[in-house]
Amino acid sequence: MIKKLRRKFVVIAMSSLLIILIIIIGIINGINFYQINGRADHLLQILSENDGVFPRSEPRREKSPPPQFGQNWQMTEETPFETRYFSAKADGDGNILQADTSHIAAVTEEEALAYAQQALEQGNQTGYLQQYKYQVTQQDTETLIVFIDRSSQLEGGLSFLLVSCFVGAAALLVMLFFVSVFSKWAIRPVAESMEKQKQFITDAGHELKTPLSIIAANADVLELQSGSSEWLDSIRGQISRLNKLVNDMLTLSKMDEEGAAPPLTQLDVSAAVRQAAEPFAALAEANGKTLEINIQPNLSINGNAEQLRQLVSILLDNAVKYAAAGSKIQLTLAESGRYVRLDVRNVCDAVPQGDLRRLFDRFYRVEQSRSRQTGGYGIGLSVAQAIVRGHKGKISTQIVDGNVICFTTLLTRL
Repeated sequence: MIKKLRRKFVVIAMSSLLIILIIIIGIINGINFYQINGRADHLLQILSENDGVFPRSEPRREKSPPPQFGQNWQMTEETPFETRYFSAKADGDGNILQADTSHIAAVTEEEALAYAQQALEQGNQTGYLQQYKYQVTQQDTETLIVFIDRSSQLEGGLSFLLVSCFVGAAALLVMLFFVSVFSKWAIRPVAESMEKQKQFITDAGHELKTPLSIIAANADVLELQSGSSEWLDSIRGQISRLNKLVNDMLTLSKMDEEGAAPPLTQLDVSAAVRQAAEPFAALAEANGKTLEINIQPNLSINGNAEQLRQLVSILLDNAVKYAAAGSKIQLTLAESGRYVRLDVRNVCDAVPQGDLRRLFDRFYRVEQSRSRQTGGYGIGLSVAQAIVRGHKGKISTQIVDGNVICFTTLLTRL
């Protein structure tokens, strides 16, 4: 239990950190690519306004301050020498007249003409052709198409993305180490509380067994001296209830211990379930109900026969207590894919509302008054869930046809 809690703590902490890192890296790289694209747009606008070349200006004597976030990119004296670009012109009919490739070495004049023709065919004012971004500008009688090579900026942006992802992954690994180391310290108060709780349950359970045995013996002596009476029968009934509660509490405490998985062997689960279910037919009849048993023969699993019989007893005892008067209780065991499926269903007078998973919580009871009448303490289904988990299976409950509650157990078959 403590190991599971520690793993859950680590998983939640690392998942939260991973989400935060993804958001941060995404925002940073999104801003970076936004700025790269904005710079390309600004350069294209300058070139388009100056007939496909950068304007000549006098060198600045004083360096202008860098633009703030959200402001337009500013051109410097080095921008014409840093930028690789080419341009082409077309007449009013869309025929390419000429191309200027003097500011780029990777594109020939023929390739520039082909790029320009593709840009015109796309019919967009701006767009992308491979690593080039272009802008189409209508002049008096001609059309100017300007292309900027963004490969270096895109490579820089990609490198920044890879570096940020690498740094994020490294930070995640470092945090995983520290979270794993300190998780034991973080959950220590919870672990100590759970350990004290288990120790108290174990000690109290063993301490209660002695007075219960003495009370039972005294009841036997009184019966010998004065004969049977309803008061002695009531005492024996309460002793039986308390013994069952103590045994269930000790079972849960034992199952909560680390490494307390039951010894599993290959067994005929059909025979084990039938052996546990058949005695409940008489109990159901005595309570004015009927038990229908449908078991597919020769089903095998790796399991613990004693605990599986206890599981069936808990589910059927619960069904007999809470089934509507005169109704039918159904137990079905059958093959279901790679599982053996055990269903126990009964009609309810009062259908449980809300989250049905709470039925497996310890000491949870839907109706307090009715639970006192039926003798339930709300711990049996917790024991059933612990048994199923010990067998690496699944147990769930659902409402069928409006007033039928069905407990379904899935165990891996051989």
